[in-house]
Amino acid sequence: MGQKLDERLVVGLACGAIFCILPLPRLSERLIGISAFPGFVLAGLVGLGLGYGATSMLPLVRRQLLKRLLTYQGWLTNQKSLKTKAWALLMKLCRMKNETTFMYQDMLPKLPVPSLEETLRRYMESIKPLLDAQDFDYSKKVILEFQQKDGQVLQKYIEDRYKKTRNWLSDWWMTAAYMSGRYQLPINSNFYMMHNVLPEVTTNQLARAANILYYSLKFYENNCKGVTPVMKIQKMVPMCMDGLNTLFGTARIPSSPVDYMQTTNSQSKHFVVIRNGSFYRVESYAYDMKAGEERLLSVEELYNQLEIIQTDKTAPPEDQTEAVAALTSQERDVWAKQREKLLQDETNKATLETIESAVIILSFDNEDAGDISQQAKVIFTGDGKTRWFDKALSLVVHKDGKAGINVEHAAADATHLAQLTEYYLSREKYTKAGHIITSATPARTLEAPKRLLWKLDGFKEDINVAQEKLMQMKEMIDTYIFSPSYGKGFPKSVRLSPDGYFQMIIQLAYWRLHKEVVLTYESASTRLFGLGRTETVRPHSETSRKWVESMDNPNISKEERVSLLRKSILYQNKYRLECTGGYGCDRHLLGMLMASMELGMEKPKLYQDKAWQFKYKLSTSQTPTDIVKYNLPLDHNSLNGGFGPTAEDGYGIAYVVLDDLRLNFNVTCWKQSGLSAREFGDALNQAMLDMRAIFQ
Repeated sequence: MGQKLDERLVVGLACGAIFCILPLPRLSERLIGISAFPGFVLAGLVGLGLGYGATSMLPLVRRQLLKRLLTYQGWLTNQKSLKTKAWALLMKLCRMKNETTFMYQDMLPKLPVPSLEETLRRYMESIKPLLDAQDFDYSKKVILEFQQKDGQVLQKYIEDRYKKTRNWLSDWWMTAAYMSGRYQLPINSNFYMMHNVLPEVTTNQLARAANILYYSLKFYENNCKGVTPVMKIQKMVPMCMDGLNTLFGTARIPSSPVDYMQTTNSQSKHFVVIRNGSFYRVESYAYDMKAGEERLLSVEELYNQLEIIQTDKTAPPEDQTEAVAALTSQERDVWAKQREKLLQDETNKATLETIESAVIILSFDNEDAGDISQQAKVIFTGDGKTRWFDKALSLVVHKDGKAGINVEHAAADATHLAQLTEYYLSREKYTKAGHIITSATPARTLEAPKRLLWKLDGFKEDINVAQEKLMQMKEMIDTYIFSPSYGKGFPKSVRLSPDGYFQMIIQLAYWRLHKEVVLTYESASTRLFGLGRTETVRPHSETSRKWVESMDNPNISKEERVSLLRKSILYQNKYRLECTGGYGCDRHLLGMLMASMELGMEKPKLYQDKAWQFKYKLSTSQTPTDIVKYNLPLDHNSLNGGFGPTAEDGYGIAYVVLDDLRLNFNVTCWKQSGLSAREFGDALNQAMLDMRAIFQ
């Protein structure tokens, strides 16, 4: 406050001096109507008042102007227009000084409510390539009837909700997409990310664990202090940072009929380590005599604490520990009942509270990561003893120093994880031998890690059943990761959207294997809005269907194929930008379904129609990253991420675009459906080669 007061006085005094120098004294006398003081004194006082007042009002004016500017969406689709250029100039002029992590939260616009007509138009357009003529005519009739009757009531309900809430969708989305799901979390909900440094950097498990743990905790500390940089689009438009509030210190608690999130956020000051089925509590802060306050443990101190755990002779051997963590992998109603029983014992209650309130979990895996596809499966599932699936964030470090993260999806989206992983990948450092870099700072006296205890009499059969089911899931999920021969550079060189290009690769690969166009999900971020998360892009279209059919038709020329491809990508790109601006159809349709439930209405026919019952056989997403700007020692397989298929007979496909030359595909599917992730990966690779060939 004192600094602001000084700034105001400086500006006020400067204005007063200018008013005294300029020929304004007589004007000041006339305006104020006082002649008892010399004119130059009055002019100085007027200048002081105006300067002080204007400086006081400037931050408020800037905030209000910025809030208004953030409602403009023309920059998404018309970046070269004069209006957008003027908007960009004003955005730069209104740039806030001394940014804090959450300072823009109340300035971000509300997620808009699309018009009923536009949503139903988009929906009808997206289902047409999926249906035969007879089924489409019936669905069209159902949609038009909904537009005239039930849709009017439900639209009004959502518009009223929009006026009363920060985000009309967020609570509904959390419930419908996550908390009401009774399925098992591994593969079905949790997703994975992998972050491997080259072997010549380090293969030391303890050194790697200490480094990424330290920088993860430092990232958390920065969040608590509000100094984590705000994520921005084009380095100008701020995104919602609310997801960072549930990234740390958070657990999804099983409950019937709906789970709930429990977060300690900035209050949590410990983490949990899992090794050989044993759990340890480690305090992340210790008193620093020199600073006169608690300070985060250093990399060296964390290394020493982890070494104590690694060499703990009091812990039972792995073959004598129970796979209690496997309980979190069960159907949510089953786990909810078992958790309630565990809580009846004070020892178990204390252990559960420690795990669920921890900032983060670190899991030591006793095996090497294996090849990149096997590593994905291992991070996905663990062995029943090393993954606490309820936990928002679990770091996994393999014996060979490779690492990854298992993430409970309700807590965060991939865009939040990208910011965290880039933070620690760009900062972790090692000696030439791959060890931590020690310091000359005197060691602090630290509280030793505390092994957590369980009393599991009466639970062993439940644990064995849970572990057996998890291992069956691990066996049945198929994972395949590969790097094709080129990245985003080629589509850019032929003036095509890279994201749209990669989506068409997926469409072509699926068509060639299954000879059908299916409902496709692509994730788009809506973090331009307060509490925004995602919207569904439906990248398939009538044009993309014609294009995939043309690719293996010898009677269609390359020129016609290129023309169809361009039109298909233009459609996908337009749809994606509309979704980013809050104008997709899926979340709006979901909102109207949720509204009908709250109103006690009979389920509208729209939601009973065949078109609505389709599953997303292709679930896709681009894993965002800007890691190449750090010029790190990474290879093709250093950065990956993926998720499970959302349909039993479908695929989960994540693609990581590293730069113009490097691209990774992460493919998952269920073996019991007769699908093969490797087969689909090979089809993707061939599609990439064939698509490039039509331009040559």
